[in-house]
Amino acid sequence: MHMASTTDVVFLVPVKAFKQAKSRLVEIFPPETRPAMQERIGIALFEDLMDVLVTFVKKYIASKVVICSPDPGVKARVKAAGANFVFLDEASMDRGDPEHAGLTGLDKIIACMNDFAINILGAKGTVLLMNDLPLLSVHALVGLFKNIALKSSFKKVLLSPSMGNGCNMIARFPPNIIETRYSSKHDPSFIEHLALAKQKAMDIGMKAEKFIEVYKNLEIYLDLDTPEDLMNLYPLLKEVRPKSRLLAVLESLDVEIKKRDSDDTRQVSIKVNMEKWKNGITLL
Repeated sequence: MHMASTTDVVFLVPVKAFKQAKSRLVEIFPPETRPAMQERIGIALFEDLMDVLVTFVKKYIASKVVICSPDPGVKARVKAAGANFVFLDEASMDRGDPEHAGLTGLDKIIACMNDFAINILGAKGTVLLMNDLPLLSVHALVGLFKNIALKSSFKKVLLSPSMGNGCNMIARFPPNIIETRYSSKHDPSFIEHLALAKQKAMDIGMKAEKFIEVYKNLEIYLDLDTPEDLMNLYPLLKEVRPKSRLLAVLESLDVEIKKRDSDDTRQVSIKVNMEKWKNGITLL
């Protein structure tokens, strides 16, 4: 595997405030407990991701990792991770660049992170990762980097879809080869980014199959947003990530997923027994 230098490739990880994490997922919990559960789940997901990134940076490629968030808890954890990890405060980022005038929400945040990676860190490529990938391992990142051969003329876009055709990973070489379209209301983000990449391939005279690669990896494919996602992920977490912080949170609540009396494997229910609030609730 090509061993990139410290600033060749920069990871970009946007992170919501912990107390705003996973608003759809926490609907399975009693209303009075949801704010606390958002924070617990948000912290667990982020710390699990940080474990993977810290190990990858130490053992494989000494990449910089840029993490942007409005949460001071994220800032403290990033600072403790070492010199390769850089925290950007979402509230203080300069978003006045006229090149990004048409961007909003997550797309504008990512554009500013990308600019920082290019202008301050000298990145030749960036890898955008979402923060809600409970199965992600170092091996998935090693597999991704096997598809990257940095040269001065290297032009490529790698995309990883989610189960709902969202886009959980975008690797761009060079970093500004395409913009991001997470805020689009037209198509799911994977479809949007695939269309952008195909158009760019035409514009620069490259064959789409040479310029675009879909990196298919289950660990990046399965994200955690909804109760339905939890039903898919929870059994896998117990098997392949038994030490994850997210699993510890779920097991402390006695989360139980059972198949209903049906031959249809999709007919399952989630039971959450929250001892702290003396509540046992069956949902879905």
